[in-house]
Amino acid sequence: MVVGGHATDPSMLPPDNREGYFIDPTVLADVDPHSEVGQHEVFGPVLSLIPFESEHGAAELANSTPYGLGTAVHTRDASRVQRLVPQLQSGTVLVNGASGQPPGAPFGGYKQSGYGREGDKEGLYEFLQTKNVFICA
Repeated sequence: MVVGGHATDPSMLPPDNREGYFIDPTVLADVDPHSEVGQHEVFGPVLSLIPFESEHGAAELANSTPYGLGTAVHTRDASRVQRLVPQLQSGTVLVNGASGQPPGAPFGGYKQSGYGREGDKEGLYEFLQTKNVFICA
């Protein structure tokens, strides 16, 4: 652990948010990619750092979980983005920071992340049922 990991004193929180269990923002370094925290998102202020040696290794790490809702890539190399993004099994890829989801953009994940798509034509397709009919005369 680099920083954090301590329980937050509930008396330090706003009155409406005092029930539950809270931890301080936490950074974990050299996380084993096969560990629980390496495979599953922590819904809290926790950042897991997993080292990698190459672009291919980074893509393998990103794709090694059963989920694929969103991925973030930080680089100054535009050609790296062009090489890496097609390899990522993710419904959304943010490059160099987070941005708001445009209203008409489809939203949804790969693998065990979510159920289908929302928004744009992709979201409309969720309400359609395709049927093939073959008639031989």
